[in-house]
Amino acid sequence: MMRPPWRRSGWGAAIAASMYFLGWVAVNVLTAAGTLLLLGFAIGSFTLPGMLLQLANLADRYAAADAVRRGAFDLVVIKGAVLIFAIVCLLRRGSLFRIFTVERDDDV
Repeated sequence: MMRPPWRRSGWGAAIAASMYFLGWVAVNVLTAAGTLLLLGFAIGSFTLPGMLLQLANLADRYAAADAVRRGAFDLVVIKGAVLIFAIVCLLRRGSLFRIFTVERDDDV
């Protein structure tokens, strides 16, 4: 019996691995975003009104700042977000390695 072309060429395995990888990246992005939200919540004394007051204060100061200071602040925020994402990826690297390990079965 002849197998379909996607079974012969490994397309199914490649698609499955890419879907698992996209899921892994999505979980990491959501975890990093949640960590940033938790950091903002901590700055607001772990209360929602406190966080929103701090956010309003930050927005007022951001709007009043000149372009150089805005750029510097944007860079700090982007670097912090990338660092948190990298830490989350580092801590979840074991699940990434399991995605790409190939388990071969002999039921061809």
